[in-house]
Amino acid sequence: MRVNVIGACNIDITALAGGAVRMHDSNPATVRYTHGGVGRNIAHNCSLLGLSPRFVSAVGRGPQGEAILRELRDAGCDVSGVIVSDEYPTGSYISFIDENGELLVAANSMGINELIVPGTVSDLDAEDAVTAFDTNIPEETIDAVTSLGGIKYAEPVSGPKCVKLLPYLSRIDIIKPNVYEAAELCKTDTSGEDGIIRAGMILREKGVKKVFITDSVRGAWLFSGEERIHFVPETVEAVSANGAGDAFSSGIIYGTARGLGDMEILRFSCAAAACALEHTGAVNTSISEKYVLKKAGLLKNEQ
Repeated sequence: MRVNVIGACNIDITALAGGAVRMHDSNPATVRYTHGGVGRNIAHNCSLLGLSPRFVSAVGRGPQGEAILRELRDAGCDVSGVIVSDEYPTGSYISFIDENGELLVAANSMGINELIVPGTVSDLDAEDAVTAFDTNIPEETIDAVTSLGGIKYAEPVSGPKCVKLLPYLSRIDIIKPNVYEAAELCKTDTSGEDGIIRAGMILREKGVKKVFITDSVRGAWLFSGEERIHFVPETVEAVSANGAGDAFSSGIIYGTARGLGDMEILRFSCAAAACALEHTGAVNTSISEKYVLKKAGLLKNEQ
C-alpha cells in the first residue's frame, strides 16, 4: 500500500535545559539545530521504515530548504511534490525542553504553509494508499485531502490547530490526538481514564473509524469498532519528547500500510515513539523497520 504525507517542513531549534528551569530568566541549555515539522518528521520516519512515501510540503529557496529535501531524498522519500518558494523562508520551530525531557514551551513561524493549497494535492494517487496530513496546512486543503479516496490519517498537531478537523471528522479514517488535543476536539475533560474513554467514543460517534489517544508515560488507547485497547509500554529514559508523537504517527501509518492487527499497530507505534524519546532530534535516524519491530516484540523467528 502506498503512502502520501502532506504537512509542514521546519528548521527545529531545540533548547535542552541543563537543570531545573527558572521562568522569566536566562537558563543554561544545550541548543541543537535539526530538521523538523510534523509532516516532514512523519515522512522521514516512514522513509526510514521502508515505506517510500510521497511528501507534499513547502520550503524556502536556499541552503536550509535544500538540506531538508536532500535528507529526505537520501532516506527514500519522494519530494517531487514539495514547493520551493522565493517568497517565504523555510518554516522554523523553537522549543524549550525541561530537565525531564518534556516540552515546556514552543513557538513557530510557518507562513510558508499557506502555499500548500488544494491544487498541490490534486494529482495524488490516493486509491489503495494511506494519505496522512497534519493541521499545519490550510483548512481548504484539509477539505481537499479528506475528499480523496483511500485511507485518510489526520495528525492534530496541537489544541489550537486541531479544531480545523471538526467539520471533516466523518471523512477521516484514523486520527491520533494526545489527551490535550482530544479534550479540545471533544470539549471534555481527558485528565483521567473515564475522560479518555469518553473522548474516544465521541470521536468514533463522529465517524472516525480508528481513534488513537496518547497519554505520555501512561501509554496509549485505541478505539476501533467495539474494541477498546489500553497499552502501556516499558518506560524509557527520555532525552527529548520532541518528535515522539510524530514517530507514533509513522508507526500507525506503517502498521496500516502493512496490514498489521490493531494491537500490533499499537505496540509498533509505541516502540517507534520510544525510539524518538531516546534521541535528541525530532527523528531518530538510526531506526529501521527491523529495529522497531524487534523493539515492539513483533519480529518473528528472532530472539
